[in-house]
Amino acid sequence: EEDFGVHDFVRRREASLPRRIDEQPLSFSSTLPSPPWSYAGQLVKVCWAVRLRGFFAGSKQRVVETAFWLGPTAEERGRRS
Repeated sequence: EEDFGVHDFVRRREASLPRRIDEQPLSFSSTLPSPPWSYAGQLVKVCWAVRLRGFFAGSKQRVVETAFWLGPTAEERGRRS
C-alpha cells in the first residue's frame, strides 16, 4: 500500500515559466519539514521527491520527478553523539 502527501504546492502562471526546461533553470525554495526522514526498511519506506507538473494547452500535462534523501545534517548528527 502506498500513501502520498504534499508538503508544498506552488502554482505559477504560464508566462513566468521558461518555454523549455532545458533552456533556462527553474528555481524554487521551500522549508523542508522535520522528520519523518527518509527511511528504507524492509516493511516501511519513507521517500521524498520534488515533482514538477506542467499543464499545457489542449489539456496536455508533463510530469518530471526527482527523489532525494531527507535526513539530519552532519552537524545535527554530531550533536546527538
